[in-house]
Parts: sequence; structure tokens; C-alpha cells
Amino acid sequence: MKDKINVVHIENDSYYSTRLNKLLKNNHYSDYNEISASAIEGAIYLDGTFLYFIDFKTAIDVYKQLETLTENNKYCFTVIYDAPKKIATSELVKLGRLRGYFYVNITDDEVFGSINGLLKGKSSLPENISYQLIEYYQSLILRFSEPYSIDLTQREVQVLERLRLGLSNSKLADELFVSEHTVKSHLYKIFKKINVSKRTEAIAWAHKYLP
Repeated sequence: MKDKINVVHIENDSYYSTRLNKLLKNNHYSDYNEISASAIEGAIYLDGTFLYFIDFKTAIDVYKQLETLTENNKYCFTVIYDAPKKIATSELVKLGRLRGYFYVNITDDEVFGSINGLLKGKSSLPENISYQLIEYYQSLILRFSEPYSIDLTQREVQVLERLRLGLSNSKLADELFVSEHTVKSHLYKIFKKINVSKRTEAIAWAHKYLP
């Protein structure tokens, strides 16, 4: 027999409480509970698989607690309801380990279908939300993995930043208040460190990896 999924409704919105109770009342593979937002911290060290249902506004208010929840248990997921269709990525990434995202006007049939999928381990994220998250995490990988494994000096990064703007060696020298000979020396060391042989390759590398 598979382990039960703990479905926890935060802040007890009566409309969603009714929806969740109706669906989960006779479900043998889940346990359903309701808690207040202030009780989130007490759930940090619980073991098991958890689906936390929480409305968007409350989730933004308690995002630090949600962050701690998901950091301490990799099987802790959030399902956000009454959510806006358009959301800034800076807010989206505050919503915990997101498994479901329900708009304000979602129907009962859509809710029931999505929750059934969630209980089977599936996600219920709109396509645009999934794309937004994928794009964000891809940008993190591109921007913050490679440069930090290469020991570029601050001056070499400055050279690369200006190089990707298309500046010539003489312009680089003027911008950095150094001689062209010094610029060429920096470029030689940079090319060696990032494993390129051409100026165009270095520019492409800078566009890809520098913030």
C-alpha cells in the first residue's frame, strides 16, 4: 500500500474547504487537515509527502515560511489558488515548491480533476506558468554556473563586459584607463581561461554567461 499524501489547507477559506472536503472525504490515499497560516512553522519538521493548499495573497505574505517548509522536506509541495493569470517572476518563485496553480475563476470540475492528478503525483501548472519557471531556472543555470567555476579576476570581467559591447582594443584601453598592450594581455589570459581562441567566441561566451 502506498504512503498517504497529507493534504493541508492553510487559512481555511470556506469555499475551498468545501471543495477539498467533498473530494477527499472518502479518499483512502490522503489525509486532510486545515491549519492557520501562523501554524506553518510548526509543520517544518514533519515527515511525509505534503500538498499545502494556500490562497495566493496569503502565500505571498508567508513566503519565508513556505521557503523553509520546502527546504526541510523535498516532498513538500504548494498548490496556490485564487491566483492571478499574470504574475511577476519575482513573486512566482516565492510560492514554494510549486505543484499546482489555480486561477480565480477555476470551475469545480477543473479543481476536482486537477486534485485527482495531484494525488497521483502529477503537477497542475498552466502552460504559461510552467514556461515562466523553466525560463527563470534556465537563466540561473546559464548565468551562475559556468563563470563561478572559472577564476576570472574583477578586471578580466570588466574587460569581458566591454568586449561584448563590441568595443575595440583601443576603446577598451580608454574605458579602463590602461594601455592597449595591457588590454591584449588581459584578453590573452581570458581566452585561455574560458577556452576560446577568437574574439567572437569570447563575445558569445560573455553574452551567455555574464549577468
